[in-house]
Amino acid sequence: MRVIRLVRRSVSGAFVVACLSASASAQAPKPVAAVKPPKPLPRPDLPAGADPNDIRALLVFGNQALAKRPDDARRAFYWASRLDPLSGAPLQGQYDAWLLSDKWQRRAWMRGDRNQFDRGLDSLEQLAAMRDPFTASTHVMSLFRMYVVDENPRLNEVELDFAVDQYYRQSTSPSIQAYYAESDGRMKAALDAWAQAAKGLKSPWGIHATRGRIFRSIGMRDSAIAAYQTALAQRPEAKKGNKLVILYQPVALLHFALAQLHGEGNDVAAMQQDLEKALEEDASFWPAQLRLALLAQQRGDTAAALAGLELAAATSPSEPMVLMQLGYLQSAKGMIAEALATFKKVTELEPYYALPHLLMAQIYDHSDFAEEAVAAYSAHLALLPANTSSRAAITARIAALKGGQ
Repeated sequence: MRVIRLVRRSVSGAFVVACLSASASAQAPKPVAAVKPPKPLPRPDLPAGADPNDIRALLVFGNQALAKRPDDARRAFYWASRLDPLSGAPLQGQYDAWLLSDKWQRRAWMRGDRNQFDRGLDSLEQLAAMRDPFTASTHVMSLFRMYVVDENPRLNEVELDFAVDQYYRQSTSPSIQAYYAESDGRMKAALDAWAQAAKGLKSPWGIHATRGRIFRSIGMRDSAIAAYQTALAQRPEAKKGNKLVILYQPVALLHFALAQLHGEGNDVAAMQQDLEKALEEDASFWPAQLRLALLAQQRGDTAAALAGLELAAATSPSEPMVLMQLGYLQSAKGMIAEALATFKKVTELEPYYALPHLLMAQIYDHSDFAEEAVAAYSAHLALLPANTSSRAAITARIAALKGGQ
């Protein structure tokens, strides 16, 4: 079998949406036009009895189908992301399924040649990281297996299983061993292997970030923080001579990951400091802007929180996570017309997302706009899985509103 060298890929990339801290003195970035969602992919062919509106069922099906039916898996992950546009996991699933279904993109990934990547792949990876800076592929073994098939198309299933297993077990490459150990759930062995891999690189900052993610996954928060701080200290310059080096894990994201870790440890001061550093590196990095606004809200400074969210929404008009938080705060402050307009915008951007319809319905209901409340409740019901526990209560409320109660 042909010997294959795995190359560590970077995680996440440059960002295309804009935000700026309400307390920052720098000029706000220029607002960008809202991006109209592309035409939806076809629905996946789910097993009999599966609910197409059940996000969990779509994710389970996507993960099960990914190795053998990556096109179906990609559609399942796509629809999970449309039903829940605030989560990173469906986006990472789409990314993995795309690589598994596209031979040339898969080869580029395996060889570490990011210049050959489709921009859509980069966008998925970027957005997944902005949703969750610790998201990562859980399908590296499937990608490697498919790559072996590319290079050895005549292998049968038994030969393929044996070849892949032997290659991983016999490889002396620390990065190969790290991938294999993590996919097998042996996180301590993965950490040790990545530490060995870092010793052979001139700029191992990406590996330190990977170790930070793994440390966090096993509850070693302090070690995770130290690893991310090492990654920051060893990051390469944006330019090397006349050659542009594209950083797919920018400094802003590393600070964002650190901020999340500090937040998990209830170190609010350190969290705020790293969020501010993220914005110093990239004023258009909306995840930091959003969380700074939420920190202001937690301190009771709703004016600063509202200003921050309004600015983030103005510069990131297509970002549902920002808009949902803005709508929540507007509603809490009694800005009913503004909240309705914000939630309405989310439904226009993400028409398969059920929650904003419910929030609009509740606002209409409490404001005695029965007809509008019925329409919004009905839209919400149409997007819910059939077995949702709240369905009966919402149905009863629709009936009551129609009856004039």
